Amino acid sequence: MNKIKLIFTGLLGYINIVLFPVLIAMILSIVVYLTMPGIIGVAASLFLCAIGLITGLIMALRVLKRRGPSAFVPNTYSDEEDNTELENTEEM
Repeated sequence: MNKIKLIFTGLLGYINIVLFPVLIAMILSIVVYLTMPGIIGVAASLFLCAIGLITGLIMALRVLKRRGPSAFVPNTYSDEEDNTELENTEEM
């Protein structure tokens, strides 16, 4: 059961890391499409979405190789003070 929870949280963290650049690229592609509603706007929007997806996958794979998504995601939501307290306790 604990292994299933670890896999599930790791998968959710991986999806969280991938979706961040994808959502930013989608917002930019909507702006591009609204300014250029022709075929060029559609192509540019699709290109931006593809760049966001590739960037998200690269970021997630780097995190996966270094320390794992379940260790990375909580650090993105914590304060700097929490991190320094954790480092001080690890040194002892």
